[in-house]
Amino acid sequence: MGNRYKTENTIEFSKTRITIYITKTIYDAIEKIARTQYKDSRSINGVIETYAVIQLYSRLSFSNKFVPIHKDIFQHISKRNYVDYRELLHKNNIIDYRKSEYTHYKTENGENRISSTTTEYRIICIIGVLFDSEKTVPVHIDLPSELVSALKKKHEYIEKEYIFSQDKSKSIMELNPLEIAVVEQITKLVKDIVSNRITTKRTFEKRLSQIEQFNKKIHFNRDLYDLIMRLVRINNKQIAENNLLHIFNNQSIIHKYKGNKKLSFYQDLKANIEALDECLNKRDLKHLSRINTIPDYSKGGKIYSSLANIRKPIRKHITYKENYLIEVSDVSCAHFTMLPVILKRHNITIPDEELLRYKKLTQNKDLYNTVVEDSNIRRDEIKASFQPFLSIKNRTQFLYGQDSEETRKREIICDYFETHFPTIFNALLSWHTHSEVSIKSVANEVESDIINPICDCLINIGLHPFRIHDAIYLPENEVCAIPFNIKEKIIQSINEKG
Repeated sequence: MGNRYKTENTIEFSKTRITIYITKTIYDAIEKIARTQYKDSRSINGVIETYAVIQLYSRLSFSNKFVPIHKDIFQHISKRNYVDYRELLHKNNIIDYRKSEYTHYKTENGENRISSTTTEYRIICIIGVLFDSEKTVPVHIDLPSELVSALKKKHEYIEKEYIFSQDKSKSIMELNPLEIAVVEQITKLVKDIVSNRITTKRTFEKRLSQIEQFNKKIHFNRDLYDLIMRLVRINNKQIAENNLLHIFNNQSIIHKYKGNKKLSFYQDLKANIEALDECLNKRDLKHLSRINTIPDYSKGGKIYSSLANIRKPIRKHITYKENYLIEVSDVSCAHFTMLPVILKRHNITIPDEELLRYKKLTQNKDLYNTVVEDSNIRRDEIKASFQPFLSIKNRTQFLYGQDSEETRKREIICDYFETHFPTIFNALLSWHTHSEVSIKSVANEVESDIINPICDCLINIGLHPFRIHDAIYLPENEVCAIPFNIKEKIIQSINEKG
């Protein structure tokens, strides 16, 4: 049963099974706990498998923190009994969990909705001492093939893109594996059409019907035919002459939203077929399918485009007239670099000496690196903690409800600003006490006031800049034609306005 050659970090995927390895010490201890409550082997195995699922998710996400787990996974291995198994493990201090947090939000149509993350779990007790020579016990988790594939994709995605970003890893783990499974089916169908593996209308409709049947499990609220048609059309490759050609070429895609004429070049954006492999949920597919929609400016000057809404790994496969997009702005910690302008716009005065020191730091160094200089925290690990810091109301509120690791990161940020830039720190603390306007909305306006004129200059000389939040991207063949240093232009604008 034991296997000295399999480590605790080993995860094995087969078509309908995931196998993880638990040290025999831990396995025996959990089995003993289960036997105090149950006599039948099925329930005892259920307790072990429930622990194994929680351990699996921790390993999939490369995290020892709370990890969201959808109840569908538990229900596949132990039906409704998983709640009892979970409580037994919790009572014996083997695992911990916390309930979902609900968030109210409005849709694009103004409808009020509630979103929630699923229950989050973590392993809190490691029983016994692990030696390199200690044997491990395989625990098999049997799941439908589509769920195994979805969990494997999550693991590979995090390992490739977000292994050092726990915030983004968590967002990947929150995705419903059933939704990932539907996305994989749609992706395969589109790729089979583009590569001419599907050449008849009958085969196409049969595959579409299979997706629609599975789709009912997660309420994929989108017309599949329209979505697939768009995904086929935005791909660089052309469909060969076959019986499907008329299905897609005889359908015109009508954009109800016309966008801004100045940004009409967005309609020439396309996606390589590899972009589909990076899509995880329906939101990814939706924005990828509309990548060539012409955007417009919001009231504050921000550009809302599908290009800006897709994940960075997908963006790597987007082209403009067969040229990949390259970031050319290269300003790190942009909102914090623009903070002098944001504060001045809100009539907040910073002493000259402190303001000059702050500008020198943010314009010449990397703020994130500087703040973590004397700690063992990586730059990318603290980056996510800076986002809520911009909207800090008071120190207690900023630190409240976080785990010990996140609390430490936030304390480091507070201590750094309080020590080196006390006036700026107090200005952030008092912002929401004296203003009904959020600092993020002002930051977005400032960002647009600085970035948009630079984009306009590039457009006027015949280039095609794509704005993605606080960054500017150009087709790779146009980079050499930039007549000025974009970063210097941004810094110059910040100094003039702030």
